[in-house]
Amino acid sequence: MEENEKDTMKDLLIRLVDSREGYKDAAEHAEQERHKKMFGDLSAKRGEYAEDVRKALASHGCEYNTDGSFEAGVHRFFMNIKDKLGGDDEELMESILTGESNLLEQYEDAIKCCKTDTAILEKLQKQHKEVKTNYDLIEAKEEAA
Repeated sequence: MEENEKDTMKDLLIRLVDSREGYKDAAEHAEQERHKKMFGDLSAKRGEYAEDVRKALASHGCEYNTDGSFEAGVHRFFMNIKDKLGGDDEELMESILTGESNLLEQYEDAIKCCKTDTAILEKLQKQHKEVKTNYDLIEAKEEAA
């Protein structure tokens, strides 16, 4: 795996960890039980994706910290403030759609960059498709609200 591929995969890994933590927070702040369950399930799925990417990096000799990014910490801080000020599930959905859009872009970058390991590329494409499906589902729910 070339250095630019490793760097792009590291960026994706950070975004996946951020997504996992964001969904975990969203599950804690959601008002409706169905949203709590959906966000909890998505948090677990993002954890699986992050572990897949971490293992792919490790298989190429690249160990990486998966604590999440500074950006995610700031985002969670503002979500906590919004919650204290009375944020609702609709606002959570909007915030999640923004995060999912960013994650999809990160996947697209990783897919374009991944040239040396077809197994990783296939896994990334599968994950991207699942994230896009979830994005479309959340967007439809948000529009229906």
